Amino acid sequence: MSTALALRSFNWVSPPGQTIKDLMLMKNITHEALIQNTGLDSETLNKIYSGLIELDKNKIDILSSLLNVSSSFLINRQEEYLKSKNEIIDTETKKWVSTLPVNEMKKYNWIIDTKDSANECLKFFNIKDVFEWKQLSNQLLSGTNFKKSSAFESKTNNIITWIRQGELEASKIGNNNSFRKKSLKKILPNLKKLHELKDLLIFYQNYLSVAVSLVLS
Repeated sequence: MSTALALRSFNWVSPPGQTIKDLMLMKNITHEALIQNTGLDSETLNKIYSGLIELDKNKIDILSSLLNVSSSFLINRQEEYLKSKNEIIDTETKKWVSTLPVNEMKKYNWIIDTKDSANECLKFFNIKDVFEWKQLSNQLLSGTNFKKSSAFESKTNNIITWIRQGELEASKIGNNNSFRKKSLKKILPNLKKLHELKDLLIFYQNYLSVAVSLVLS
């Protein structure tokens, strides 16, 4: 999910493109007329409307002339939008980081122990910003079949973090698809004991440890 699309859920924040669309409506300027008179193609204009493309000086000069508004008007509108967008991203990022097991991530050296935990967490999950998190978390949980409960929901991000670490550990091992029957038999007792664990997070941590030991054996 792009940042611009995610920001639509915040009703008080709209991109400069929305103002452009409002001006077009007021002045009876159609989308086709804008294409013809600005030299911008339809795809580019649609991205401007939705905020997927920021307005540079050249686009501002072209659009302000056609819409009969000052360039400073669109520049100020752009600056206001970017300020609001950054404030929202900062707030939402802090909320997101507070739901992650940051102390554990630092303890196990999954992320660098710095004051900028947010940036470290973004790098850990390989995402650009917090708005990509929902899509990523859905992908990581799609292969799980845990019973859903209020307790589970409260620990979802912890589980996702461990799944992500499992992915990173697996990427270090490489493509080793050989089946180790003897090794599996050896660790079966440990696997059976895991089913006695009631805490899903502890279960997954131990399961990951056992699984990695099987691959490395």
